[in-house]
Amino acid sequence: MKRWFAVHVRSNHERKVDRFLAGRAVESFLPTYRVQSKWSDREVRIEKPLFPGYLFAHVDSESSERVAVLSAAGVVRIVGFGGLAATIPDDVIDSLRVVAREGSGRPCPYLRDGMTVRITSGPFRGASGIVSTRPGHKPRLVVSIHLLGRSVAVPIEGPEVDLPST
Repeated sequence: MKRWFAVHVRSNHERKVDRFLAGRAVESFLPTYRVQSKWSDREVRIEKPLFPGYLFAHVDSESSERVAVLSAAGVVRIVGFGGLAATIPDDVIDSLRVVAREGSGRPCPYLRDGMTVRITSGPFRGASGIVSTRPGHKPRLVVSIHLLGRSVAVPIEGPEVDLPST
């Protein structure tokens, strides 16, 4: 049975591996986004991988397709844990296809509940606090005043968040 797998590739080899797999009739998916880039003599719009260093392959892990993926120049490994390749649900890939089709998605920090972050843009720029997540709701920034035993929460977007270095 075919499933989606994340394929880790060498830096800047995403397109090369994607073309190789297409030539071997292996279904792959490289989500990208468009960005304006300044060159010395002009501005151009370029497409960059949404997940630098990764693309996705739809293969049967027991077939020769897996060998084709692993033999592609630039492939480091199929992402997995404990020696087993980890699958990605079809609905996640479907959602990524929708986002990538528009070309307006942007990489952003992966926000986890309890993470300390600083807001870098938007109306709450400069605020720091803890990320609070609830199923079905946007992540929120919680700023607490421990002395008063009170907190305030505001919704946040991933691109406007910076993860403080530790």
